[in-house]
Amino acid sequence: MSTADGARAILRLYRSIVRAHARLPEPMRALGSSYARDEFRRHIDADTTTAAQWTEFASQWRKYVRAIAPPAASSSSDAGGAHVEMDGVYPRGVDAGGELSEDAIEAMTDEQRAKLAELRREAMAFGAGAFAPRGGEDGGEGERPP
Repeated sequence: MSTADGARAILRLYRSIVRAHARLPEPMRALGSSYARDEFRRHIDADTTTAAQWTEFASQWRKYVRAIAPPAASSSSDAGGAHVEMDGVYPRGVDAGGELSEDAIEAMTDEQRAKLAELRREAMAFGAGAFAPRGGEDGGEGERPP
């Protein structure tokens, strides 16, 4: 694959992520799109990213798109031929609400569980800020942030 073809493929992948995010609730869309944009920029700007790293990067992002895409747009293998065990739309061990099963958590390494706990704390902090009541002396729910 030429460099131009590779660049087009990465751009198509990024666009598919943004389209998938468009169907998410606003806080999730903003967080997901911001994270994806930053990750793609970091990889594009890096002078030392190898072809193997690009392949793995694209493979993992395709799995992510399938995990958040509606059922009709989901398949169980990506274009690179890698197979992801799926329960319907979601990877095995993840339910529609994004909750990991106890079996999936038990199968993780200590490092993965620590990273999951860190991610959970960050998500809760983000969620608390995104849905915090605003204004209103009447104790009402206030407005959601823009």
